Amino acid sequence: MSQPKSAISHQAAADSAQSTDVDRSWHAARISFSAPLKTLYGDSETDAMWWRWYENRTGGTRLDWINRRWQPMDLVRCKQLRRDLELLLELRPLAYVLDEAWFMNRKYALRGAVLIPRPETEELVAWVLDRENENRRLQLLDVGCGSGAIACSIGLERPNWKVRGMDIDPKALSVARLNARKHHAPVRIHQVDMRAERWPSWDVVVCNPPYIGQGMEHTLSPGVAQHEPHLALFAPQADSLYYYRVLADQLRKAIDASRSIKKRAVSIQRGFMAGDLPREPDQRQPCSKVMYMEMPSDCAASIRDLFGAWDTEMRCDAQGVARMLRVSAER
Repeated sequence: MSQPKSAISHQAAADSAQSTDVDRSWHAARISFSAPLKTLYGDSETDAMWWRWYENRTGGTRLDWINRRWQPMDLVRCKQLRRDLELLLELRPLAYVLDEAWFMNRKYALRGAVLIPRPETEELVAWVLDRENENRRLQLLDVGCGSGAIACSIGLERPNWKVRGMDIDPKALSVARLNARKHHAPVRIHQVDMRAERWPSWDVVVCNPPYIGQGMEHTLSPGVAQHEPHLALFAPQADSLYYYRVLADQLRKAIDASRSIKKRAVSIQRGFMAGDLPREPDQRQPCSKVMYMEMPSDCAASIRDLFGAWDTEMRCDAQGVARMLRVSAER
């Protein structure tokens, strides 16, 4: 009879730890860390995981490891290695084990409560920073902010913008606020349901909404399905487009509200004497609402169609996969 996977994982961790106890050198530590993980992740990824673990747990560099590789590990780090290896063999992502994820060259806490930021999202943020006028005093809203990595990154790069993040999950809000304090990012974090009637005011929205349909857990890697927050992964029922419809509806409401305000302003202006009329807004900076979003590549065309009433621009990620959408609507 085959053993349960968890039993095999714990046994593998125990065997590796025992070998480290016999030879407590850093060289042996690397072998005991890597051997059981290679069957799960392969040589290249396991090697990268080792170096991340070493740098995080010791504060050292690869050169430090080379210089000390035949020296004995202290007992505290031996125990840490064993605990971390047990978690990794249970398929817990390394970012959760270390409680850190790098995003736009900054380190973010996760507390096991938010999605691990992905490289594709860095590309989305880079697109926003490159495309939007940095000299305008824009109001930017990170919808479903999770760790706050998007809001913090943009707030730090564009301090003249008014940047906010919003999320419904109290645990995510706590993590986002922690990261904002850690990086001294000029952002504010609000508890708002994405489906709420009113959002904080915005000119630009950035969003990576949940888009995996319920019942589609099998399409995810086990580590993601078991450990990353389902609230941030799964759309209601089996509707991958659910939250994209919410975004389209919010854009429509924002445009209608802006037009209503503009009409009232024109009406007030007409009540003034001609010589006292307020100045017209600067026509070199047309008023608009803009949304940036990540999306699943297999639904890219359908999502773009939801925003067909406005100007849309699709962009591929570094792998050549259609992953990002920009929607621009004039008021």
